[in-house]
Amino acid sequence: MGVVEEYYALLDRAQVTGDASALLARHPGLATGQQRERGINIETWMVERTRALAVREVRVDIESYEPVRVYVKDTAAAAFVHGLFTWEYQQGLPTRGELAVRMDLARSGDRWTIERTDEWTLGETPPPTPRR
Repeated sequence: MGVVEEYYALLDRAQVTGDASALLARHPGLATGQQRERGINIETWMVERTRALAVREVRVDIESYEPVRVYVKDTAAAAFVHGLFTWEYQQGLPTRGELAVRMDLARSGDRWTIERTDEWTLGETPPPTPRR
């Protein structure tokens, strides 16, 4: 859970400042493999878009709709986030939206790294959550 919360703190800051370098330094796998139309590894694009929209604050409640689910097997894990984001603009009313993301993680030593994100996009069903 700590790495998921840290990811959103880094992403939120990057969206406001326009600088994704701290996020990509922590999770270098997110710098490659972007597929915007499918919502895969779209962090740098999101940072560019929110900066262009003059977003002054980003808040994400990662458990707004349901608890985060994390499945671990050996040195790999998958986390499923279904939450709510809020963008506060320099002027005007805030924007809120549903957030459904699958994160693929890898462990090296005692540290987890997010290797890939798959965000739900319009026209796509949310990333599936494994059943027990």
